[in-house]
Amino acid sequence: MVELQIILDKSSRLTGRQHTSEPISGSVHVSIADSFSVDYIEVRLEGVAKTKVKVREKHKNTTRDKVSTEEHRLLYHTTVVFPPANIRAVSSPKTQFTLTPGSRQYPFRFVIPHDNSSEIDLAKAHKTSGHKPCFLPPTLPPTVLEANRRGDLLAEAEIVYYVKVVCKRKGLFQLSATKEVTFDFLPVDIDRDTDGSCLVLAKDHIFREKAPLLVAVDEREEAYKELQAPQTFLFTTMFSSNANRELAREYSLHIKDVAVQLQVRYIDMPGARSGSADNFSVYVTTTLPPSMFKLSNGESSGLGQVFLSKMKMILTGTTWVKAGESSHQGSTTWPLACFEGLHRFDLADAVESPLEHGVYEVLVPHELYREVGSRTLYPDMVPSFDVCSIRRWYTLQVTAEFKATANETGWFFGLISWNKVTLDRRLTLWSGLGLDGLVPSEEIEIERRPFPGRLNNEGFSQEKGKVGKESQSESLIVYGELESWNSEATEGPAPPAYSTVLEPPESDPGSME
Repeated sequence: MVELQIILDKSSRLTGRQHTSEPISGSVHVSIADSFSVDYIEVRLEGVAKTKVKVREKHKNTTRDKVSTEEHRLLYHTTVVFPPANIRAVSSPKTQFTLTPGSRQYPFRFVIPHDNSSEIDLAKAHKTSGHKPCFLPPTLPPTVLEANRRGDLLAEAEIVYYVKVVCKRKGLFQLSATKEVTFDFLPVDIDRDTDGSCLVLAKDHIFREKAPLLVAVDEREEAYKELQAPQTFLFTTMFSSNANRELAREYSLHIKDVAVQLQVRYIDMPGARSGSADNFSVYVTTTLPPSMFKLSNGESSGLGQVFLSKMKMILTGTTWVKAGESSHQGSTTWPLACFEGLHRFDLADAVESPLEHGVYEVLVPHELYREVGSRTLYPDMVPSFDVCSIRRWYTLQVTAEFKATANETGWFFGLISWNKVTLDRRLTLWSGLGLDGLVPSEEIEIERRPFPGRLNNEGFSQEKGKVGKESQSESLIVYGELESWNSEATEGPAPPAYSTVLEPPESDPGSME
């Protein structure tokens, strides 16, 4: 009888995970009660992607489950720890070695590569249906464990990494002894630019007919007065009083359309950081200089005064699973920001943006929409990836409602805001880890594989590191759990090749087009 045990050395990383190009080492402990013959003892470093899709089909008066499975080997490295290399070199392939009773310890060491091989596990090929040749990006995907059931449909996806020891024995009735230990893996960002590039998601908006609070009576004497709005300005008729018509005339001389832009900025990387996705800041920008919103004495005229009443940011992760001829996708959502109240800011206080000359910005304070000093971590918010049969991508949805004045009411009985800004964009999630500082440079050998173009409907896009157009899927919001799957959702079009993504301004909510 033989007992096997694998003991992994503790990772030096604070995350407790293994990373690309990091060594993973440990020892195999072999305890034998009686003499035991083996061909060799081998330690394997493996990574496997497994999927299963089960569909319940109805046939006349009966139902049956159609189950499709698919399995791909993403990583496969081996090392023989017994017998030693010098003995194997002079031994016959048919030679067996006898281990006497006792305990033995064999050290091993691997370096986790940055690439993968997508080899099919031939030992289980008869259980795999519908496999087709596929292409992979030049980096290993993260550890993933997901399962969902909805109605008659069950979808499971798993990417698992493990160290396995095999005591190989010859003979029909000689069973090999095996043992494996899994570990979590988080890849470094091989494809991410580390030159300080950032990502800006933006949406234009125009505050129509914005009026200042104060106007000049005599600029030379710095005399100002409060601008009064006519009581029925929009419906002034020939029956209005002379005083009201004069107010309407003066009011029309001072109102302006104020164009702004809502921006979500990711400064430290071109996308969000996995696990939390909170490495962003929100700005309101304008190309109008602050002097446009000030009186001659330097005080604010109130023209640039705007109120934020609501803001919500939702990140949606969509997982696509394929097994044989069956495929399915579902989504889960995470709340990133939430605010409801009344926060005033003034474009007269805007400062020039460090990102672009001639653009002026006002920061929306972080404490408005999330608790300062705290961070919510989501273990299943893994970096974006795609492999043969599993793919994960993300969409960010931002909704912000503004008021031109503190007492502004919306249209349609006040239920709909006049100044609602929505932004819906594809977003890449990165691990936030780079090769620099992980391991000595002499251990890093980077070989970038060429990416193929967009595949057919059974495949997936290999274009990464860019932000695409918004997803057309609409998913039920379920915070932090994989509950709502939308099988009709489709991936957005191919991403554009720029890091600032701008949506056109929305149509006037008052129009009934």
